[in-house]
Amino acid sequence: MSSFASAASAASAASAASAASAASAASAASAASAASALNGLTGYSSAAIGPGLLHAILSTRSWLADVLPQDWGRGRAFSAHPLVSPTEIDAPDPLGRWQPDCRASVLAFELQAGLMFEPVGQGVQLSTAVCAGNPAIMGMTRPDHGVLRQQAELVNQAAALRLQPKSDTLAVRDRLGEICAQAESPIAFWCALLPIHPARMKHTLELIGLCFQLASVVEQRFKHALAVPRPHEVHPAIVPAILTPGHGSFPSGHSTEAFTVAGVLEALLAPQSVSEVLHRLAQRIATNREVAGVHFPIDSIAGCALGGLLAEYIVARCTDGAVTPRVLDATRFNGTEELPATGRLVANDAPYLTVGDALQVKASAQLAWLWRKAREEWGATPAAAA
Repeated sequence: MSSFASAASAASAASAASAASAASAASAASAASAASALNGLTGYSSAAIGPGLLHAILSTRSWLADVLPQDWGRGRAFSAHPLVSPTEIDAPDPLGRWQPDCRASVLAFELQAGLMFEPVGQGVQLSTAVCAGNPAIMGMTRPDHGVLRQQAELVNQAAALRLQPKSDTLAVRDRLGEICAQAESPIAFWCALLPIHPARMKHTLELIGLCFQLASVVEQRFKHALAVPRPHEVHPAIVPAILTPGHGSFPSGHSTEAFTVAGVLEALLAPQSVSEVLHRLAQRIATNREVAGVHFPIDSIAGCALGGLLAEYIVARCTDGAVTPRVLDATRFNGTEELPATGRLVANDAPYLTVGDALQVKASAQLAWLWRKAREEWGATPAAAA
């Protein structure tokens, strides 16, 4: 056998052995994973059916029967379960005992309760029943096609910002990495910035989750009503860097969600000075969608306005605060507008934005409970959150 053939034979044998070893390891890992699923908490919760686990639990329980007191779990040994329901109907305290997904459903219902949406004239408005008189808190109109054509030119030019390999600055050199990482929910960017650890700040994460949920529901209602086309539908030369979502462009969902989260975290962490950094991150997330080719700059502006309103609304529902209604009149855009680098819109400098007088919002006891718990995770006392 030639040296080449011998080497090839050895390589083939080694490859086969390696493959067999890998298959064996994978099989063992798979078996271990399956055993864990059947015999661990996954099996006990019936997420995976494990009759063997149930039989083993019953067997062990019967062996302990002689030493288990009749009031086990409710009496002298310890108290894992309350003997009676809370005296007050709809008291918030039981929220701490509910599993996270059920608690999230209760809180989501509370946050969305009372919101109403309707067309008015050439636009649409969001109203709420948790303010006296059911007032409108956000109004928005549709931009005209001439403005969209001008905006599409800006989007087409922004494609050059995706990759700039000669730059010495990472944030400039490879923006495409951010765009791809933020295509789905960019919650990791907020967690990395502050930072937020799920084991230590679960209530903060639940609050952020509510921000994303409310913003998504509201933004989609505006998107549907206004039905604004995407940049590539206006300017055929635009080639988006990522798949364009299958819904309307205006307002930007990423912008709405980012500014909702920024505003709520700013209030949650008060009096710490985090506002500028949080709003700059929100601005970056929003404008990355423009560079990606899936949003107009005015989409980001509208999302900033809507997200700011929703942040105020969430905080007010948690703390018995106030919200300042606003109207974004897109017919007053001239086509050259871009979201400020600060991530803040000033009504006096933005002729398309009108802000009204503050309206008192009725707080929710359930949402106030979550706010207190989240504040405590950052070292704030319950009194400081009031």
